[in-house]
Order: sequence, then C-alpha cells, then structure tokens
Amino acid sequence: MFDTLFRYPGVLARHRDGPSSHERELFLTHCACMGTSHPTLLCLASELLLVARYLDLSDNRLINPQEIEVACSRWVRHQRRLRRIRVRRTAGSGSFRSLQTGSGSWAASYLHRRSRLHLVR
Repeated sequence: MFDTLFRYPGVLARHRDGPSSHERELFLTHCACMGTSHPTLLCLASELLLVARYLDLSDNRLINPQEIEVACSRWVRHQRRLRRIRVRRTAGSGSFRSLQTGSGSWAASYLHRRSRLHLVR
C-alpha cells in the first residue's frame, strides 16, 4: 500500500521503516478497499505514522489509558507549538475539554479499536 501512495523514496522509506508499519499498511489497505480517496489515504498515512511514533505499539500488548493520555498530551503540546490547535482546559482538572482539530477524533477511534482487538486475541 505504501508503494501506491508515495512516490518519493525518502517518504516511502519513512513510512516503511516507521513503527508498526505492517499494521499501518493493513489499516490503509482496509480503508482503500472501503473506498477512501487517495488524498484522504495520504493524510491518514501521515497521521498513523505520527500516532505510532507517540505510542509504543511494538509488542502486541494492550494499550492502557494512561499511555494514551501521555501520548495525547505530547501530541497536543507539539500541535500547540506549531499553532495547529487551540486547547481549552477545564478549571482545575488539567484534562482536555476540546481539541479543535480534524484528525484527533479518528486517531482516538483507531486507538480504541486497536486496544479492543487485543482483548479479542
């Protein structure tokens, strides 16, 4: 799937050599079979690589909620530095009330489905 999405050798190598490349490629293939457009697949591939870098998905274990929270916090800090999102915090709790971005919801959905898959295995 990476071969059909990316033309440039450096980009292709980055996705092939990145963490959880097999799982990311399977997910992208599934999305393509479901009719996802090429531009959307490109965006998904980039976001999945980012998610895989923030979470350790290498040993096929169940991802606990604390790991997801830490990874989300790191991602949010990175996005805020780049001025891509604005985040409102609830008073005193420190938890994130809303992420004003387009990719956050599908990434969370993907992570939730991945953690449920580990429960079935």
